[in-house]
Amino acid sequence: IYEVKILFSKIIITGSSLPVSFSEIKLHNIKEIERTEIMIWKKCSSRIPLHFGDYTLVPVSYYDKPRQLYYPTITAHIIYTYADKFVIYRGGRLSKEGYEQYKDICIRISQEPFFRGDKYSSGDYFLAHSTSYSKNIMPGTILAPTINSHITYMYDGFKL
Repeated sequence: IYEVKILFSKIIITGSSLPVSFSEIKLHNIKEIERTEIMIWKKCSSRIPLHFGDYTLVPVSYYDKPRQLYYPTITAHIIYTYADKFVIYRGGRLSKEGYEQYKDICIRISQEPFFRGDKYSSGDYFLAHSTSYSKNIMPGTILAPTINSHITYMYDGFKL
């Protein structure tokens, strides 16, 4: 029997508590999700030195599908991170209710007590000032600002 010793400079724990599908959230509803990966990190890091990794706002098993396969059923949704939680705001079907829903969800987020304000990050600014954008906000255009808001918070404001 051979023993192999491997020295690691860092051990990083990461994961995502986001569901692959938001179908469990009723249309036009909100769901708050505890970030299980943070709870696991806290329990394990008290025993061994770990670093925390972050998937941002992407489910672990996310994969791209051709748009024509899912467009009839895709719903507007925005994810906002605060404390050790994700809050998922789910609108209605894009094929029936259109893209204007994104502006309404942005306004709703910017009025929440946990919203960090429009000066916190460019992503938070985007959410707070969504009504001033002349073009529609779409699934692809909402990702960059919400990921910016998430990363800024995880780097600057979140405390493990």
